Amino acid sequence: MLFIQQITSLAKMESESAKLAIWLTRIVFAYKMIFWTPSFLPGYGLRAAGDVKSSMITFTLSMWICRAVVTIFLVHTFHMGPLAVWIGMGADCTIRSFIFLARFKSNK
Repeated sequence: MLFIQQITSLAKMESESAKLAIWLTRIVFAYKMIFWTPSFLPGYGLRAAGDVKSSMITFTLSMWICRAVVTIFLVHTFHMGPLAVWIGMGADCTIRSFIFLARFKSNK
């Protein structure tokens, strides 16, 4: 994250593209530090403990509802570009985090 400006300058991107890449990268790095781990690791632990069905349903539904539906909605309704994809992925990680942590804490 510290070297994102140097990396984009090596790619010789247009200034507008470089600004968008830097902005999106910073958002994604910050978001992944907070929500990526709790959106995947508890699901892996649940599967290892034999709770395969609920983790698979959670992964599948959150991916299709959040990543696909939210992204398509944002693109068609608000004419968002790449930011819509990252918002959809962020929504997916956030919702999956809460579902997995609730399932993990329920001791089922």
